[in-house]
Amino acid sequence: MLARPSQKLDRAVTRALALARLRRSWHSPAVDATLGAMRQLGYAVKDVDAWVRTYLDTGIGPWWVNYEVQPEEFAYRGAESAARFACAVSWSGPLMLELIQPLDELPSPYRDFLESGREGLQHVAHFPADYEAGEQALLGSGYEKVLDGRSGGFRFTYFEPPGAGSETIELGRLSAETREGLDARQAVCAAWDGNEPLR
Repeated sequence: MLARPSQKLDRAVTRALALARLRRSWHSPAVDATLGAMRQLGYAVKDVDAWVRTYLDTGIGPWWVNYEVQPEEFAYRGAESAARFACAVSWSGPLMLELIQPLDELPSPYRDFLESGREGLQHVAHFPADYEAGEQALLGSGYEKVLDGRSGGFRFTYFEPPGAGSETIELGRLSAETREGLDARQAVCAAWDGNEPLR
């Protein structure tokens, strides 16, 4: 049986979060207030199973893994894409961790990230109370909208920074049912005793 996960963020998550905050330090307080709390760290990975095993070794789990995800809507840089992914999600404290592995050669921000020679933190996500205000704040700060998508009751938009040195930001709009489901999973992670590491 795995050890009970710490309520604190593991070192890898802490480093990623600190890096994201540092790289976004040029944002005005008004922009950050509009976006609200950072809710998710999104990783583009080559092998979702290997990353899940690594995080389980740190005591973070359980993980919900889906090996065949194809969003109902996915428009990247203005072009519709039928890209497919393997995805895994878990929580460390208040933060959702999302691992995304492209399964084909179709265009996606995750494929581009991996093909640039990187692997790891690809985006940070916010679920603002006022999505439109968050979108306008990012566009007004020079961000470019590059992705619009929908998967079930979750709508998501990605914004790329105006220059190097900052992560892509995802804004999410959750249906009440989807938000309820995510909250339930977060609660499971907070009380996890090491059993059933994969869900």
